[in-house]
Amino acid sequence: MKKIIMFLLALALLIPACAMAEGSVELISVEEGLGGFVTVEFNNPLGNTSTIIWAQEDYLNTGSTLYADQVSGESSYTILNMVPGETYMVGVMNDFDTSTVDLGMYSQPVPGEFEDYGLRLYDVNLAYFRPDSVQGDYRYNYATDLTASKIEDMLDDNRFVIKVDFRHNVYSDDITCIALTVVKSPTGHMTAENALMTIHEDSNGFWQVMADMNESFEQMIEKTGSIPSGKYEVAVYVDGELLDTDTFTVK
Repeated sequence: MKKIIMFLLALALLIPACAMAEGSVELISVEEGLGGFVTVEFNNPLGNTSTIIWAQEDYLNTGSTLYADQVSGESSYTILNMVPGETYMVGVMNDFDTSTVDLGMYSQPVPGEFEDYGLRLYDVNLAYFRPDSVQGDYRYNYATDLTASKIEDMLDDNRFVIKVDFRHNVYSDDITCIALTVVKSPTGHMTAENALMTIHEDSNGFWQVMADMNESFEQMIEKTGSIPSGKYEVAVYVDGELLDTDTFTVK
């Protein structure tokens, strides 16, 4: 399915839009909502199952992550992981008519700086664990000493994550916010993952979220033949505003 979508996206960039088949979905609008979320509105006259597709504008050159999700009988969809300040291709198609993609462009606003809850970014690390070995607590191993080729060898049996640690001064009431972790590789591949973060007053000033990296690493291998070594840039957004940036290195 993903390879079909990749082909359709490429085709949509190269040829003019064709007349819509009867009953096909039609993109109406793409608009920013609360917390940096983006709402896609589209006509779906027959109430069919539709596929929503989104990727960064330079996706075909950088190999940044292509996202796709299916909805049944709906005429709107909320995208949770668009990177602030980036431009995206957004498409919608009916599953019964995959030859037609209605494609549009959308630019996320440039974010301001996040200032709330006394929240600050403390540390960012690439970590991993074996899913079948986790019982109760997650026991992570840090990937500090792993080479790119070693990570490739371990992908099938291990889950790799970006472990983002925060410090905060929430000591009276719990707070809930959206944390978006954006990772950019040395070759420009970019991926983003969001997490609903509820910080509890009894968490002693510490909190963390994780962003999965397995699919992103696999797409890098598919695009360039290997996981690139070097410095990876990480940006963390909270409720659509930039909290801070950090880096980690793959040898």
